Order: sequence, then structure tokens, then C-alpha cells
Amino acid sequence: MPGPIFHIVLFELRKTSTEGQIAEFAAAARAMVGQVPGLISLEVGPCLPQTLQRSQGFEFGLCAMLEKVEDLPVYAKHDAHLFVLQKIDPIRNPDKFLAFDFESGIKF
Repeated sequence: MPGPIFHIVLFELRKTSTEGQIAEFAAAARAMVGQVPGLISLEVGPCLPQTLQRSQGFEFGLCAMLEKVEDLPVYAKHDAHLFVLQKIDPIRNPDKFLAFDFESGIKF
């Protein structure tokens, strides 16, 4: 039986990003838990220094866990998520941004 959905976002920070902007983005992202239906958990943070050399320039990441695949469009359109997008746009390099979703528990 399929498990939860993992929504992973990786991005490179703009050189003009401030610590305050990054903190505001992270706080807004974490605050989505409890607001967005189906969002179980969300973690956000910088790449570990030990693995930065193989991160291909992606310096920051977010991993959200949702209950089921049907929750992805709800998450994408939710006002709390749209607010987070407003917070991430000034700090992320639009040319170095990746989103990847997968469903856990899939048997191959």
C-alpha cells in the first residue's frame, strides 16, 4: 500500500539574500504545518557542509510530507503555500531550482 508523499525542493540562494529573509522564508514554510490540509510535516534547512561539494550548487532544501497524492494540488493552491512562494522568490536563484515529488511504499 502506498505511503505518504514527499515533496522535495532544492535551490541556490541569491547572493543578495539576507539572513533575515532566509529566516522569514523558513518560518513561513514551517508554519504551513497545521494550516494546509494533508501536510504532515515540513523541514527546511541548508545543505550540510560535509556534502556541499556534491550538491551541484543547491544550497538550501525543503522536505514536506503529505498524506496522499491528492493533497499535492491542495498544498500547491493553499494561501499559506502561496505566502511561502512570496517569501522564497526574493532569496532563490530562479535558474537553480528543483522540485521533486515521490510516493513512499511503492514496490518495484
